Amino acid sequence: MRKFYMMLAALMVAAITIVACEKTPEEKPKPTPPTPTELTFEVSVADVTRTSAIINVTPSDLEAEYFTVVYSAYTVEQYPTDAELVAKIYAEVFEYAQSQNKTFVEYMAEHTKHGKLENHEVGGLTQATNYYLLVFGVDAANEYTANTAVKMVKFKTAEAQQSACTFEIKASVHLTTAALSVTPSDNNQMWHLINLSIDEYNGYTAADGEYGWTNAELFQNTLNTEIETLTGEGLSKDEIGVKLFHKGMRTLNASNLQPKTQYVTFVAGVTYENGEAYMTTEPKELRYRSGEAADNNLTFDIDVKNIEHYSAEICITPSDPNAEYYYYIGYINSQKNKMKPIEIATSAVTEYIYYWDNYTELKRREPSKGVVDLTGDNKVELNIAETEYYVVAFSFEANPNYGKLINEETGEYDQNPGTITSAPVYVSFMTPEQGDPMTAEFNFTASNFGPYSFSFDIEAEDSTIYYQPGIAYAAGFDPQEAIDASSATLAQVIQMCMEGQSPSLTIQEALEERCSHLYRNGSAHFTVANLAPEREYIAYVLTIDTKTGTFARCVYSEVIAKTTPVGTITPGVELLGVYNGNDENGAIFGDADLTLGRPIVAVKLTGVEGASAAFAALTTDKYDEVVTLTNQYIISNMRGYWQEITNLTVPYHFFVADWDVEQTVVAYAQDANGAEAGVGALAVKPVEYGDINELKGYVDAVNNATPAVAQTLAFGDMAEPSLTCVWSEEVGAPRAGYVKYHEVEPLQAAQSDIVTVKVVKSFAL
Repeated sequence: MRKFYMMLAALMVAAITIVACEKTPEEKPKPTPPTPTELTFEVSVADVTRTSAIINVTPSDLEAEYFTVVYSAYTVEQYPTDAELVAKIYAEVFEYAQSQNKTFVEYMAEHTKHGKLENHEVGGLTQATNYYLLVFGVDAANEYTANTAVKMVKFKTAEAQQSACTFEIKASVHLTTAALSVTPSDNNQMWHLINLSIDEYNGYTAADGEYGWTNAELFQNTLNTEIETLTGEGLSKDEIGVKLFHKGMRTLNASNLQPKTQYVTFVAGVTYENGEAYMTTEPKELRYRSGEAADNNLTFDIDVKNIEHYSAEICITPSDPNAEYYYYIGYINSQKNKMKPIEIATSAVTEYIYYWDNYTELKRREPSKGVVDLTGDNKVELNIAETEYYVVAFSFEANPNYGKLINEETGEYDQNPGTITSAPVYVSFMTPEQGDPMTAEFNFTASNFGPYSFSFDIEAEDSTIYYQPGIAYAAGFDPQEAIDASSATLAQVIQMCMEGQSPSLTIQEALEERCSHLYRNGSAHFTVANLAPEREYIAYVLTIDTKTGTFARCVYSEVIAKTTPVGTITPGVELLGVYNGNDENGAIFGDADLTLGRPIVAVKLTGVEGASAAFAALTTDKYDEVVTLTNQYIISNMRGYWQEITNLTVPYHFFVADWDVEQTVVAYAQDANGAEAGVGALAVKPVEYGDINELKGYVDAVNNATPAVAQTLAFGDMAEPSLTCVWSEEVGAPRAGYVKYHEVEPLQAAQSDIVTVKVVKSFAL
């Protein structure tokens, strides 16, 4: 016979997890058949939604005590008499009270009512389902026996708008793990997946079992239980939504399955609103069987010591010196902080063990064996102060088919990485506290002065302080204006990193992991360009308070640099010829693949007599656009593309270009004082080509000139950026780091990616 679907009006939950209790079980209540009295009830149900209803109860005696409960109509209609119905209700209440470590009387005392019950919401109902609101009087002095007839009002919850979306599910099984790939017909449809063993499934769906649920009822009640479980763990509605619901094609990994066991997986479209979810499609079913168990008894001793701001010493000793295993070191963001060791280890598999070689081939790192000694000169380098890190170690059996194509028609790949085969050992530690951004000091020095650029160094006395570097005209510099001008950008960048891209990051992690091109810490070397000639500049830093994500103060120098006057040499660019790379075929420059199918452009720089150095580059920008730009802009923004002319006696240079595309060769020179002046430019559009021997003659002329330097082709690969950072040594901080050793959990204690709970249909009084 089916178990009651009870909804206790005092609670708003639809599912709970029953746990063992220590209290000595009391004898189950034996309610006497209800004896009708003069007490009657006016009962109504209103505002019925898909998952809730508003109930109102008015007893004829406002001092009398009564009990209310909501059951599925299917259950109620199985019991022909009030006595049988009440007996079953009390049996359920007794069982639930025991799970809460309370007696039946204690529980009833908390949940019986008197007086009017007005506009009371009952939540956690299942959509499109018939229910009864049941109300009857109780005698508190006589162990809450029923003393009236049962008042019943039938109602039906609303049905959600159904979706036409369909789903395909496939399972890739390796030992006791399974990768469950879901492909919806509509990528905008939100969906959810549940995964149960066949015994669990049969226990919930057997017609003669305690539950007797349909697949749809099983799915909805499991979903309700998952939401309630995650809510109890402290997750917000948004965090629950991210964890449970998905869109588009996705693969979820189920780990630590029971060996050689059949599993049942369901996927259905859902709608999630205000912390409640309901189905919008019928569940799609898949059945698969797990493989052999691969568990072993390997354990680890992990020692973490000498923790500094940016380093720690770690030693990992396995119980079997001949066993192969993996370890991973990462930092704990807010998301990982809520994960179990097995879940941490599972994430490490895809974060570390597997990697793409040149983005073309999926490879697996070699496992470790024996003691891993990361101490002394081999200590672990870390990159964020005042941050919690972790070390996890485990044995792992890889799936040899992971990453291989399994369906040419759909382009599907095997997405099951393999199986963790030992209980992960997990240790966390905290790096020391950052310094104070309000008191941090910096020193500034400058060098390499030119008309359009100079270099400067920032020496940070405390390398834990993040900051924004900058320069400004010396005249009229206002530190507060510098802070005000940059504050909005800082706030926007941090918000983007922490909310849009990586919601689990701390401010320190966001600055380090996502914003290191904008904000730095430690000593650094910078080259600044696109400046005005003969101007005085100061350098500054805006220190960042990582607790608030705002600038704390501005530290700035006196006049640190003055750009020089413009140089005296502006080169011209003359076209020597265009040649076919296929004719060259590696005979001149030694790399046939480099010139295959491409034109080779040969140019000569003119007017470079007396220059100390000259540079040329090829850009796909059109000539008419290039000549409208300032000299300092071209020189600065082509940084990394410039190729130095190797011999100013024979100032030839050679580029690999593109056929029938308008391109521009640009060049500049430095005079005897190292100062730049103007930029020469030449438009080229390779269409026809000359004799390859002519090109060989030009190259030979360069190579045979004094000094002789072997000539190579120039390419437009970006070199180092205009801002480069050199890290300083770490310094002390007010708070030392600490280490926390976590209890080793049995391997079978958790599943990854998929929330696993024991589904119990609750009653809410």
